[in-house]
Parts: sequence; C-alpha cells; structure tokens
Amino acid sequence: EAGCARRHPATGLPPLVVDVGAHVGWFTHLAASYGCRVVAIEPQPHAHPFINATLVLNGWQARVRVVHAAVSDDAGTRVKMVNRHGWGNWDVTEMAGMDDPAEGDEVPAVQVD
Repeated sequence: EAGCARRHPATGLPPLVVDVGAHVGWFTHLAASYGCRVVAIEPQPHAHPFINATLVLNGWQARVRVVHAAVSDDAGTRVKMVNRHGWGNWDVTEMAGMDDPAEGDEVPAVQVD
C-alpha cells in the first residue's frame, strides 16, 4: 500500500503495476485500490467482463488499462487461445499457433518491455 502512495519525483505519477495474465483481475484490483496505475494484460475474452465490471463499480477506470492480448516475445503476431477441456471450464486455456485445428479465440500478441 505504501508503495502506491509514493509518486515519481519527475512525473508525479503513482507507480505502474503490470499484471500479465490478469485473469479476472484480483491483483489488478488490489493495486488499483491502493492507488497504483495498472496495465492488466489478459488473453481470455471471458475474463474481461469481470475485470471491467469491478473497475466500473469501484470507479478505477482512469487507473487501469485492460489489454486483450497474449504476452509473447514476438509482438505483432496473433495466437489462438484454445480450451481443450470445454468452455464450461474457461480458465483452463492454452496459447496455440494459428495453424492449430482446435477451435479457439484469436488474440494479438504483445511484448512487455
């Protein structure tokens, strides 16, 4: 909590937290509640309504940027999020190549530098 209360001496901005694989945003929301700026990166489209609803309900939209993407060392490509266990269990997904014959959601890949 104290870390998010500090400001950068040159910019005056609070710390930036990057939540890679944010899922439904537990760590995203925790950091936002302490006043941090947050970038939440989550490839599963099913998780985004949960992240966004909590942001709206708490008024944290200005603190958090939600990115629908997968993190990769090959930015600019696309990957497929595949659930081989059935979409009733949507939090068990894996990244697959676009040539994978399994059904899935296509998402962009981004780098975190």
